Amino acid sequence: MDPNFPTLFVPPDKQPTRIIQARLEIVSNVLQEFGYDQRQFNHQDIFFILATPCLFHQANEIRLLSIEVIAALYQFVGVEIRTMVDAIENLKPGLKDQIMARLDEIDQQAPGSKQVDRGLSLVPEEEQEENQSALLKKQKDNANSQKQDLDKSINNVSQSKNQDKLNNSQLNKK
Repeated sequence: MDPNFPTLFVPPDKQPTRIIQARLEIVSNVLQEFGYDQRQFNHQDIFFILATPCLFHQANEIRLLSIEVIAALYQFVGVEIRTMVDAIENLKPGLKDQIMARLDEIDQQAPGSKQVDRGLSLVPEEEQEENQSALLKKQKDNANSQKQDLDKSINNVSQSKNQDKLNNSQLNKK
């Protein structure tokens, strides 16, 4: 769906409350449970296409859910989200203050080290790095194993070709 095509796109702030509420809750739950992986989806799409327009929705509960989605993104992306909030035009100053207070609250929850909320527990950055290092080592080992298997296959093909040449040369002599 192209958000620039006016007949298909209905801005979130004009959609029914229950539909937008469900979308915001789903995004919030996905971020909390599975985290954010920039290879899977783009945080700017969530921010600009869903969260920002919902800040202008007439229902207060939608605005509050939108703030929570922005806060969840902030936990993973960081300062870029704060900058994006500053850039929102026509945002009521009270709502902007509320968003910034929520982001400050997140900063205070994790002083000195960035932590990521995975739903059940907070995972310190050092542990994330250890997990990532272990994953990279495992991937490297798998790649080396695949390379060795490929080298063996290439050697087998080369030996087979050499054997075929030898057999052909012997047949030609006869």
